[in-house]
Amino acid sequence: MKKIVLVFSIALFGFTAQAQINFETGSFNDAIKKASAEGKMIFMDCYTDWCMPCKVLDHFVFKSVEGGEYFNAKFINIKMDMEKGEGIDLQKKYKVTSYPTLLLINPDGTEHNRLTGATNNPKEFIARVEEAAKRENSPVFQKQLYENDKSRANQYFSFLLSRGEYKSVSDLMQETFKLRTPQENYSAESFALYEKAIHDIFNPLYFEILSDGDNAVKVLGEERYTGFVNAKWSSTFTSLAGSIMTGNLNSESEQMKRLSEMVSKFPILNKGSVKFLYTAQKQMIAQNAPELCAIAYDFIEKGDKFDENTIPGAISILVFYNKDYKPAIEFFEKLASYTKDEANRTKFLKSAEAYKEILKKQAEKAANAAK
Repeated sequence: MKKIVLVFSIALFGFTAQAQINFETGSFNDAIKKASAEGKMIFMDCYTDWCMPCKVLDHFVFKSVEGGEYFNAKFINIKMDMEKGEGIDLQKKYKVTSYPTLLLINPDGTEHNRLTGATNNPKEFIARVEEAAKRENSPVFQKQLYENDKSRANQYFSFLLSRGEYKSVSDLMQETFKLRTPQENYSAESFALYEKAIHDIFNPLYFEILSDGDNAVKVLGEERYTGFVNAKWSSTFTSLAGSIMTGNLNSESEQMKRLSEMVSKFPILNKGSVKFLYTAQKQMIAQNAPELCAIAYDFIEKGDKFDENTIPGAISILVFYNKDYKPAIEFFEKLASYTKDEANRTKFLKSAEAYKEILKKQAEKAANAAK
């Protein structure tokens, strides 16, 4: 009986060894030579030791029967740690900045396409690779289409954004912005792409749109345009304020000076939630919760239209770093009495209750410690 089990185990082991992706053990140049000889593309898994999604992909996809059958037949497969050995140079050559990155490389060493991110579903991953391997989905092919027909700009921008190439797409967008009419720049399709590409207000494209405010309002409408301007400004500011409060950024930094210059130059930045954040910035940075709340009350009570996410967001950021909960409780309860939006009223009251619960637990802990 033991012999039968042993034989069965050996057979099972042999099957398992075949039912996974066979990664080459030689150098990258060896893989290039083999790919050229067999007329296949290289599939390169760019990973690091500390990348947990990389391990998920390796366990559930690379070691699966489906993964082995598909990749062993279609590609020359290789794994490279981007922080060790020749992986360090390959990381620079192919500009790998996130993990896992999966590169499809032509036999001549040029990149055909790339994917990022992980899944535990082999079929889903294989379907993504199938799409990426198509000729029409390669960056070179898409760039040629764009250069031959500049009216395809939005399709090309969307393609670059899907690959996470934000610097490249922002530069192209800025060039194209200056050549387009306001109707083209602020069409629903174009503007949605601009919004996606602009991560902060230091993006030159954001400056272009601010400078073109009159045209933007005519096409988009004031509410849509103001919402865009405020959202990008607010997210940038709160991020910088958080960095200052944690000591990672100086309050007199070049970035903060640029914020001040922009507020002085563009009237649209002197109203709405942007005005509130700029007025309250010193109190946020000084971690002065009572004074920040007082500024917020004054801002609201004077009848200024305010962003019901920006002001609470500023208070919450300060509370997170300052741990001063009593002013925040008062603020959120008062804000709940101002808002006309029932969903926001509920949200504000929940915030107040959450902070009350923290104070309650702190009091209980202090009482227990005193016993």
